[in-house]
Amino acid sequence: MDLPVLYLIISIFKLLDKIPSVKRGQGGVICTYDKLISLDDMNKVIPVFYI
Repeated sequence: MDLPVLYLIISIFKLLDKIPSVKRGQGGVICTYDKLISLDDMNKVIPVFYI
């Protein structure tokens, strides 16, 4: 996954956050990106080699 795809995933999460009946906690997206980065305050990119 590259960063534009990850930001698309985050935009979908933000859309879900606007639905009152949907509750979502912190999470991460596991990918082959080479470093741990924060996409926003609730979502992180977790490199697969961290696992």
